[in-house]
Amino acid sequence: MISKTTTSSVSKAILLLSLVVLPCSCAYITATSHGRKTSLYDMILSPLVLKSVLVWIVFEIMFYLYFLRTKKRLQQTTKPKKSLNKSERTNLFWNCVHTIPDLTSWSEGWFYYKKDYSHPSFKDIHRENLALW
Repeated sequence: MISKTTTSSVSKAILLLSLVVLPCSCAYITATSHGRKTSLYDMILSPLVLKSVLVWIVFEIMFYLYFLRTKKRLQQTTKPKKSLNKSERTNLFWNCVHTIPDLTSWSEGWFYYKKDYSHPSFKDIHRENLALW
């Protein structure tokens, strides 16, 4: 299995290689054309291609700014507007408990034995033997 760091370093190396190869190949083609226009030269410098590339770059920059703004907003921690007092917390707890259709099977699903990963029965779940789970 390839580690995540190996994959990351390989992709970075490929990206850096492509960033070096592309300008060098364009410079080579330009240098060897001896002032005559080639089909590659015409294709790269055509107004439609230049405008398309410019529009694409603008959209990429706009998306990157949107991404940074959204990432910053979503990474923030939020706090409740006001803390609940004890009676409100109790009411919330019992509202949650009453939404569970079968409390015994639901509770058994949260616990399992460490050795064989089987679920205990509801009568075996106690506060004192919590370390077993």
